[in-house]
Amino acid sequence: MMDIEEIKKLVNEVVGKYKVFEGEFNSITYYWGGDYEEKTYSYDKDHNIICHVSENEIVGRLRWFLRAVYARFCVVDENLKGYKIADNFLKFLGTSNPKETTKSSYLFRVEGVKCEKLEEEEKKKFNVNIRSRVRLVLLKYKDESEKEYHYPLGKVTFSLKIFNTTNEKNENRDLLVVGGTVLTLAYLGIGKATSRGFGRFYPTRWESKSLEDKLSKLITHVKNGEVEKAFNYFYSHSGFNLENYSKWTRSTIPLAPLPCNDEKNEECIKIVPLKSQKLLEVIKCTNISTLKMYYKKELHKKSIDIHTWVFGFPRAHIGAKGIETGYYYKDDRNVNNTLRRVSLVIISPVKKQTNDYDIAILPFLSLEDFREKIIDLRHKGVGHSKKVVTILPRKNNEAQQSPTPKDDIKDAIEKAIKDYVNNLPKHIENLHTKGHCKLKEVSSENSEERERPR
Repeated sequence: MMDIEEIKKLVNEVVGKYKVFEGEFNSITYYWGGDYEEKTYSYDKDHNIICHVSENEIVGRLRWFLRAVYARFCVVDENLKGYKIADNFLKFLGTSNPKETTKSSYLFRVEGVKCEKLEEEEKKKFNVNIRSRVRLVLLKYKDESEKEYHYPLGKVTFSLKIFNTTNEKNENRDLLVVGGTVLTLAYLGIGKATSRGFGRFYPTRWESKSLEDKLSKLITHVKNGEVEKAFNYFYSHSGFNLENYSKWTRSTIPLAPLPCNDEKNEECIKIVPLKSQKLLEVIKCTNISTLKMYYKKELHKKSIDIHTWVFGFPRAHIGAKGIETGYYYKDDRNVNNTLRRVSLVIISPVKKQTNDYDIAILPFLSLEDFREKIIDLRHKGVGHSKKVVTILPRKNNEAQQSPTPKDDIKDAIEKAIKDYVNNLPKHIENLHTKGHCKLKEVSSENSEERERPR
């Protein structure tokens, strides 16, 4: 009869056969996660702090990223009209389509989550410096004691194991999943406000027998802050041809960023050398960089001529005065529909070995999905109702009201996206140089950043 130690050894051997990765991840930015009640943390019966990192969210973000990668390098332009082809490719991560449910070939297991909540002084700094985003998240919680559980967290660590549950061994696919997970956690993030820098994690300890050499080089690029090299290495060693890729102007699907060094190419990854060691200052920079009020100061234009819709349509919500605000459009039945569109760019803090932070701009661009809805794009705000958001240049200083040819609209949208994405690195650099990212004192009255974050 086998004793308990022999059984454990046998179990470990069987488990080890299927395990393709095990590692520990530490947060490099604040984490705005949440449990089923959307609380970032809670307490157990012994008053120990409990926080939550979801395997499902990691897999969901990974699937979104790999779909963008596949659409970029493996789908011809004519087929970039929907997600079906890319989703078929990603069946190894499972599907939730009721008509065609597929079990994932990979099992993700998060263990040992530890976290530190923000101290009172840090929360006050958040309230002053990231005011609009904090208010948006906390808006629905009336009681101050309830708000306490919905602030982002400081330091968070967790361990992650990934298993290939099939007998089919495919090193390229394993690297696609494991390497894609590393890049997802490092640059795309998990939790709330990921497109503006929250929820980033770097691996600190890891092992992978089958992928050790390739993963070692990829993780070294990540830890050194070499963003373009990390993406380039991942793409090329996962079997993608970097010389053959789809164009965003023909796609309804967000396409993965290209690891090229060209400040005039809107599809390239761009790096802003911020060289700041103050994380909250970096997060403030990422969050104010898409606010219209700062573009008004820089471009000296009226709000209607500034196209920050490029950086996403915020969710509709009931504002402070009880008025519903947000973007919407009219469909074929002339019915108003609220419109939610995630940002075309992910702005990500990048921590280097020196503990300095830079900022990476990752464009996930598409054009065709904008065209139909943006023709009649409207915005309802506190001070105005149903104002047409102008895409084309205005005539005689009046908003464009007459029907416009769809091709003209497409050209105008394309130009706006190119201009704003390519200008964003310089815009962030100017914000930092001119002191807009500098942290305000907790006691100061902050009257800025009233716009809703994107």
